[in-house]
Amino acid sequence: MKKSEALPGKYLAKGDFDKPTLVKINRVELEGVKNDRGEFEDKPVLYVDSPSNPQLDCTRGIILNVGNWEACEEIAGADDSDAWVGTEIVIWTDESVMFGAKRVGGIRIRKPSRTNKAAPVTKPAPVEEPMPMPDGDIPF
Repeated sequence: MKKSEALPGKYLAKGDFDKPTLVKINRVELEGVKNDRGEFEDKPVLYVDSPSNPQLDCTRGIILNVGNWEACEEIAGADDSDAWVGTEIVIWTDESVMFGAKRVGGIRIRKPSRTNKAAPVTKPAPVEEPMPMPDGDIPF
């Protein structure tokens, strides 16, 4: 059993993503989140659905930092989080994420790769039939 299974937190964290997971953005809400000083401050929390990993608990959100907010803006093509609904993103774990001077790892967001989407249908080029040869002598 993983720690995230035995002791699930209020929010999704890096331990919930053992592999990159394709999801759709459901909504973003401001919620009071305890900071490292034990004080509550409003932070944006991203909620997702339709995960490629069906074991992901989508009732828990992901606290967005500035980098992940900007990634969502770029992927969705909108700076208003209300316009992100339905946008597909990939959530993955990056072990190089720093918290202050300490490497702690964390969640990152990226655009789905082309291989996650259906390939576009292309029409094959028409095949030209050879011209029939006339019977008999060729007039030259």
